[in-house]
Parts: sequence; structure tokens; C-alpha cells
Amino acid sequence: SNVFQLIIHVSPSLFLGRRKQEHEVFLAQFSDSLCSEISQEVLTECIQETAASEIQLATEEEAACVARCSEEVCSRLVEETLDKEIFLMVEDILEAELQRIQKYIKRYNQGI
Repeated sequence: SNVFQLIIHVSPSLFLGRRKQEHEVFLAQFSDSLCSEISQEVLTECIQETAASEIQLATEEEAACVARCSEEVCSRLVEETLDKEIFLMVEDILEAELQRIQKYIKRYNQGI
């Protein structure tokens, strides 16, 4: 009878101790799992932000390069066009002057 009373008296404390230990193990596992999940979310967010930033930077650099190249090509085309126009104008002026000089020489020769 004393043994039975001892078992009844000890059992609740053993049961509570075991429940407390199981609860602590559960909390530790849950805490590890939650920490891992949060770490993964933070890492994913950081990677996405970094990727978005790099894409934005690359897009801006590409736009600047296209603008620079377009400006250089445009300047070169304008310069080539002006060079051709100036050459043609000079050629026309020289041709007109040559004809005028030839006309004066012809008049001069006719006068002599």
C-alpha cells in the first residue's frame, strides 16, 4: 500500500517533468525551424534586392552607352555631310572662278 501511494505521488511529477522536457525540445526545434525560415526569407529578399539593383545599374549603363554611341555616330555623320557639302561648294566656286578667268584671258587675247 505504501508503494502504491509512492507511485501515485511520484507519477505526476515524473509526468510533468517529461511533459516539460518534451515541451522544451519542441520549442527548441520550432525555434530552429523558425530561425531557419526567417534566415532564408531575409537571404532571398537580399538577393532579390541586389539583383534588382544590379539590373537597374546595367540598364542605366547600357542607356548611357547607347546615348554616347548615338551622339558619336550623329556627330560623325554631320561632320562627313558638312565636309562633302563644303567640298562641293568649294569645287563649284573654283569652277566658276576658272570660267571667269578663262573668259578674261580670252578677251585679253582677243584685244591683243
